[in-house]
Amino acid sequence: MSSCIKQPTRANPSDIQKVLTKKLESKISLGKIISGEFKQEAIETIQARAQGVFLIAAMQAEHILSLTTKGQIRSVLTQFPSGLDNNFKITLDRIQNQQSGDRVKTALGAMKWIIHAHRPFAITELLYALATQLGSDTFDSDNLTTPLVVVESCCGFLILDDEDSDSAVVKFCHSSVQDFIQRQQLPPPNFEKLVTLTCLTYLSFEKLKVDEKILLWLGEVKAFRVRTK
Repeated sequence: MSSCIKQPTRANPSDIQKVLTKKLESKISLGKIISGEFKQEAIETIQARAQGVFLIAAMQAEHILSLTTKGQIRSVLTQFPSGLDNNFKITLDRIQNQQSGDRVKTALGAMKWIIHAHRPFAITELLYALATQLGSDTFDSDNLTTPLVVVESCCGFLILDDEDSDSAVVKFCHSSVQDFIQRQQLPPPNFEKLVTLTCLTYLSFEKLKVDEKILLWLGEVKAFRVRTK
């Protein structure tokens, strides 16, 4: 099955360096830690491990930005593997080992909803899907999270095509990431059944005032690979 995975194209080393520099400088709180010679050391180490694959470089930079001390960063830099799957596994471990169980649940749920979608998935649709509580007879908007929380919880696996738009499409950062996630046995199980029950629950809510597009989405059960057994 791995032979069918779409491999990311290789990038020019200078382009990777420019993007890494910008990304590492974007975290203001780490400005005094990732600076000078140490910043250059981090960039060169990531470039060497990425072997020209921008996706690997981006994931490793994302990992570094989640740390809080130079010691942690230095330790992680020495442990970064090469190869896509090895880096995907590290990112998935980061997702599943987040201190907040709610963020883990949000991340796994978001990725599985996107995998089961047959068309581009708007971030607003995903937020309402995640917020729908089975067994409830009304929709509680207090259960809604934010696009940023969803993206951050996925540690770089998911991106928005337009961060400033409510209609932005949320998707995997690359098709190879989606292929990897699909090969994993991730909770919750019987997700097709959960999709069906979520749609039915949502449609049963009374006095629900939501965007018309969301109602249209929930009426399109055919948009998902729903297989009831």
